[in-house]
Amino acid sequence: MISDNEPPTFAPPAKREAHRITTLFAADHAEGVARTGGALTEFLGFGSARRYYEAAQPQLPLVLGRRDWPVEALELHRACSGVTAVRDWLFAPRLGGLVWALTVDIELGLIDLIGAQDQLFKGQLMLGGDEPSAVASALARAGGVVTELALRADAHQLVFAGSSAKELFDGARGEAIDADVVQRLVYRADLPYRATYSAIKYPGEPNRRHGALAAVGPYVSVIAGQQDYVENAFFVSAVQALASLRALRTIRDRAFEALDEVRTVTNDEQLRAVDRRRRLGALSAELGSLQLELSFGVEAYFDLGLMVPSLRMVDFHAALFEAMGLRDGCAVTGGMLSRLDSAITAERDSVQAILAARDDRRRTRYAVAVGALSVLAIPLGIIFGFFGASAKEIDPRRSFFDPYYLPLYLSIAAGLLIAAMALGVATIAERRKDLESSEIPSESSLTRVRASGP
Repeated sequence: MISDNEPPTFAPPAKREAHRITTLFAADHAEGVARTGGALTEFLGFGSARRYYEAAQPQLPLVLGRRDWPVEALELHRACSGVTAVRDWLFAPRLGGLVWALTVDIELGLIDLIGAQDQLFKGQLMLGGDEPSAVASALARAGGVVTELALRADAHQLVFAGSSAKELFDGARGEAIDADVVQRLVYRADLPYRATYSAIKYPGEPNRRHGALAAVGPYVSVIAGQQDYVENAFFVSAVQALASLRALRTIRDRAFEALDEVRTVTNDEQLRAVDRRRRLGALSAELGSLQLELSFGVEAYFDLGLMVPSLRMVDFHAALFEAMGLRDGCAVTGGMLSRLDSAITAERDSVQAILAARDDRRRTRYAVAVGALSVLAIPLGIIFGFFGASAKEIDPRRSFFDPYYLPLYLSIAAGLLIAAMALGVATIAERRKDLESSEIPSESSLTRVRASGP
C-alpha cells in the first residue's frame, strides 16, 4: 500500500518483487468506540479518485493506526521463509465494529504461498510474541481507543501478486495468470478443480486489460497487474465488506435475541398487561434501530459508484459484496426484522385491546357506583329534608336520634349496605376479569412460533 503523490492518468501496474498477502479480521470490542482516526487519504494513495474518497470520507472507514514490524517479529505455526515486510492496520468503519488487517510481503512462488496463506487466514501466528487479538488491542490503545478487541471468524484475504513473478505473466504476450493457479490461491489448497462448480467471480472491468487480473472469492481474492491506487481501493472495499458482514451478523444475532425476549414476554402469565405493553414497545423500538443499522451499515454500501465513480473499483466492490453473500444475507435479515416487528405489533395491539376493554369496564363500574350513590342520595335528601320541614307529622318533642325513627334509619342503612355489597362484588368480578384478560391467548403468533420450534 502506498501514500505517494497521485500517479499519472495511465500509471503502470504496481511493481514489487514479493507477493503481498493482506488478511483482514473483524474485531469486536468490549466498550463503545468513538469513531476517531485518520482519513484514508492520509495513509493510502487513490490516484485520480482521491477527491472522491475525500468527499465520501464520512461514510468510509477511518484509520485508527498503522505499524511496520521487523520481519523476525512474525512467527507462523509452520515456518515460512521469504518474508520481507510486515505491517498491520486498524480501521474504524462507520458501523460493524473494527477491522484489523495484517499485510505480509513474501518472496515465494505463487503456489508456495498457499501454506502461509492458510496460516494467516486462520490466525495461526504470533506477532511480537503476542496473539493477533492482543496485537490488535495494543494498536487500538496506541490510537487512543481504550478497549480489548476480540478477533472473530469473519475474515477476508487479498493476495496481490508481484508483477515480475515468472508465474504471473508471459512477458511476450502479456497473458493473465492461469485460472488453475488462481483457484488454488482462492481455495488455499494445491488441488485441481472443476471450473463449472467454482464460486470464483471475475468482475469485468478489473479484468478488461491484458495482464490485469481480479478474481474474487467469498474468503480470498487474487489481484494482479493493477495500479497501486487501484489495489488500495480494493483494499478499502475489502475493509468495508468485512465490516458490513460483521454488522449483518450482529444484527441477525440481536434479532434472535429479540425473538427470545418476545417469547418470554408473551408467555409470562405473571406479567401485568401494562408491563407487557411497555416491554413490547421497547422491543419494537429495538427492531426499528436494527433496521436502521441494516440500511446504513450494509445496504448503503452495495453500490460504491454513488461515492467513487470508477469502473474498476465499482465492479470489484460489487463482485466482492456478492461473493461474500451480503446482498442475499441482507434481504433475508431484513425480512426477519420486518416479520418480527409485525408480530410484535400484533401482540402489542392485542394487549392494548385488553387494556382498553379493562378501562371501559372500569369506567362502567365507576358510572354504576356514582349512579347507585345518586339513587340513594335522592331519597336520603327527601327524608332529611322532610325532617327539617315544619310539618304536622314531625313531632318537635322528639330528637333526630330518637329510637322512634330507628326503623327508618335501619331501612336506609340496609339500602346502603346492599348497594355497597353489590358494588364490592362487581369490583371483585371485574378485577378477576382483568387478571384473566391480561394473559395472551395461547393461539398468538409468537406461541405458534414456539410450538413449531425444537
